[in-house]
Amino acid sequence: MRVFVVAGSPTAQQPIGLAPGEGDRVIAADLGARHARRWGWPIDLLVGDFDSLAAEEMQTAEQDGASVQRSPAAKDQTDTELAVARALAWDADEIIICGALGARTDHLLANVLLLAHPLLATVDACLADGAEVVRLLR
Repeated sequence: MRVFVVAGSPTAQQPIGLAPGEGDRVIAADLGARHARRWGWPIDLLVGDFDSLAAEEMQTAEQDGASVQRSPAAKDQTDTELAVARALAWDADEIIICGALGARTDHLLANVLLLAHPLLATVDACLADGAEVVRLLR
């Protein structure tokens, strides 16, 4: 199964040539819900501490059928990491992490390094933002 994880970079661009199709799932990480909605992508699951997403936007996602998984603000993982973990729990064989590049260097580095996580060693995973696609070559 292919899972799109939509992160919350303030400069997120819709990936060119990549979009969820039939049988694919979408997980939005906090502010990523705004991007997924703007791109017309249905959200299956919304995860995070919701320090960036307005309450009305979360309610809209829930009304549109998204499940919500809240996490505490004080945690050892980013919201994007939590979303990737959920994709792995769904047995995804491909994970496309969108909206994870640009604007915040700390998050950009965390997202690039996420590709090296041992749990992603057997999964086709990439970061996609606009025309950019980043893959880890093992």
